[in-house]
Amino acid sequence: MKLKSLLVLSASIFTALSSYADTNTSPKVSGYMQFRLDSLSGDPMLFNNSGSGGQYQRPTTLGPSVGGPSNGFLVRRGRMKIEGPKSNLNNYVFQLDFGNMIPVNLRDAYVDLHEGMPKNTFVRVGQFPPPFTYILPYSSRLRESPDRPYGFSDSNYSAILHKNSVSQLGGEFTPGSVVPLFLNQDREIGLQISNRYNNTSTSFGLFNGEGRDTNGQRPLNSNLTFIGRIEQKLPQKNGNIFFGISKYDGAYSVRSSSPVNNNVTPFTLADRSFTNIDSRWESKDGWIVRGEYLWGKFETTPDRSVFLKNNDVQSYYLTLTKNISNKTTISSTFDVFKPINKTLSNINPTDYEVKTLQGGILHHLSDRTRLRLWYVRSLSDYDPSAAQGSYYRSKVNQIIGEIQIEF
Repeated sequence: MKLKSLLVLSASIFTALSSYADTNTSPKVSGYMQFRLDSLSGDPMLFNNSGSGGQYQRPTTLGPSVGGPSNGFLVRRGRMKIEGPKSNLNNYVFQLDFGNMIPVNLRDAYVDLHEGMPKNTFVRVGQFPPPFTYILPYSSRLRESPDRPYGFSDSNYSAILHKNSVSQLGGEFTPGSVVPLFLNQDREIGLQISNRYNNTSTSFGLFNGEGRDTNGQRPLNSNLTFIGRIEQKLPQKNGNIFFGISKYDGAYSVRSSSPVNNNVTPFTLADRSFTNIDSRWESKDGWIVRGEYLWGKFETTPDRSVFLKNNDVQSYYLTLTKNISNKTTISSTFDVFKPINKTLSNINPTDYEVKTLQGGILHHLSDRTRLRLWYVRSLSDYDPSAAQGSYYRSKVNQIIGEIQIEF
């Protein structure tokens, strides 16, 4: 072959490969950032607006909170996502999380395998949202509320209206403290099989069941967790109705009892098994009505410090949302979390109930820029273990102003 012909052929191949790479194999980069002004209110004695906490020159309260400042600006959340080409048979997702409250950390890292699978079926492997409840995998980029309802929350940041201190050694119960039910479990590490056929979606898999840690972690026990969900869509003349049912069956490592002679006791496996049902109606005229109810067993105290045999939990919420224009939405939510069904430290189970009523307005300045003004009214005392008349029995409220920019 002559040199000229060889060069022409090489150039043609290179052009074809470049074109293929541009349209089929180039990853997609996207993400968003949420900038927030937080303002808390309650008994003024709950806040130290001159700063508090820590042993060094500057306070270490990490933003508005009881015991610290009552308001301030935050980069609440930032995310950068790299996504594999949709046109390929198999694809991948890699996502980083960052913000004022957390260090840069791994959020998503998974691959979807379609090759060799039955039609409409794929396998997902890695770290990704677990298929449990409707709201837990639902991104803050799309959610009406800044944070999930407390009994479905993955973050202590949604807990600043309620006492949530935790003993670092474990085994030392902190009365009045309640930790969100799915702390750090917006992502799980494992393997999942999913199928979507007509109006039915099914996902189930095996996971470590321990969520993720911003500093990274290996499995904390050898008991794998089953998580699965089925959702059915029922098309209606004036909209769509959805029904879902989810199952969670696993275990959680917790101290077996309080310290003995100042020595911590061994860990034991606490039963962690939940069932969740959810339903929503999405009308053609802009109404969305959504509710979920979760019940099951979580054998630990509300602060996760000590094993508590046969402890039952419940959680539920109801959300109403209405699009009042092409760019503006109003929404409200009532939620309840019942983390215990036993009396501890002379505090009744009803005292541990965490209740909020919240709502607000969302307005899109453009397709990629959204404003949110949100109000959260606590219906529960900040610390039910505090003495009657104490300012710690105050109800804390929160106003959030936020701008979200996508890229």
